[in-house]
Amino acid sequence: MLVGVIAGLGGIVFQLAGHVVVEYTSVAIAGYSPPEAKGEAAEEEQDELALAPLEASNEGATAEPDDLDVSPPEAETDATTVEAHDTPVFSPWLLIAVMTGGGLVSGILVYTFAPEAEGHGTDAAIDAFHNKRGIINWRVPIVKTLASAITLGTCGSGGREGPIAQIGASFGSYLGSVLNLSARDRRILLAAGMGAGVGAVFRAPLAGALFAAEILYSDSEFEAEVFVPAATASIIGYSVFRLWLPESIRHEPLFGFPSTPFLTGSPLELIPYAVLAVILVAVGAFYIKTFYGVHKLFEKVPTPKMFRPAIGAALAGLIGIGLYYGFAEDRQLLAVLSTGYGVLQKAVTSPGSIAVGPDGSPLLAQCILIL
Repeated sequence: MLVGVIAGLGGIVFQLAGHVVVEYTSVAIAGYSPPEAKGEAAEEEQDELALAPLEASNEGATAEPDDLDVSPPEAETDATTVEAHDTPVFSPWLLIAVMTGGGLVSGILVYTFAPEAEGHGTDAAIDAFHNKRGIINWRVPIVKTLASAITLGTCGSGGREGPIAQIGASFGSYLGSVLNLSARDRRILLAAGMGAGVGAVFRAPLAGALFAAEILYSDSEFEAEVFVPAATASIIGYSVFRLWLPESIRHEPLFGFPSTPFLTGSPLELIPYAVLAVILVAVGAFYIKTFYGVHKLFEKVPTPKMFRPAIGAALAGLIGIGLYYGFAEDRQLLAVLSTGYGVLQKAVTSPGSIAVGPDGSPLLAQCILIL
């Protein structure tokens, strides 16, 4: 239970820190706010702001003539000018600078205070489970939270699954050490914390429990003794995490889906889904090989490790900006930056609006780069 509470609180701090970094770096300096999933608090606030002008216009349309605003045109122009100055102008090259700076700060933090926090996080948690008797350095969750929030907040290309998995696992490991538990029990708490973190941040407690029990092995084995503790911790972590969310989205999933019911007229309609599953397996295998291949390639770069995140962030930024300028300056192609959750959300809710051009090639490009 305590692992779930701590993991839920850790998820809150992690996500809040990411939002703060976004506002004070990407938005304030480069004028770019990465799109997020519908269930994100930041996205909800953006939706409310977007609807405000429409509501105001509707109120104006039904108002009495005496109630209408008759301010001089000069006053309206001045107000518009002030508002425009308050909103930073989007600068692609400043965005690359922000990303590079974020990678540099993140690298210095990790390799100075907790080298175990390098990488995406999940592999380190699995290694601690199998090879280190479930022991993780107490500094890892602190450094990982700060470094990952800075990386994602400055639009570094990545996701939240790895960081929150390692953060939650670290909490579980630390609690097991404080309580002087056996190696077996500490490993169970580590896995439970990993599942609780994932279940909380992605608002999917059952998925978090299954993730914790399944991710520990490279084959189809399932850690049965981990599942029940992970499920308990994941449910509690999710319950704690959602208390931080605004009331309007507190009970909503991370990704919003259309209200259209899923209906099938014939079993034959399931064939495309089977084909899609095969394609996804192939794409997943390709991604894993590419990911670890690039990781090994970077290990050979003759530069201090703390500078490598900055190099990677700069390269990701150049790819994103190259797509941006190469396809009619469409901001959707910047999906390679940050988490990419916003584009996934748009693909679900309005799939016809995310392809550019008749052949949809830019969409294919950004999907590949998100992977």
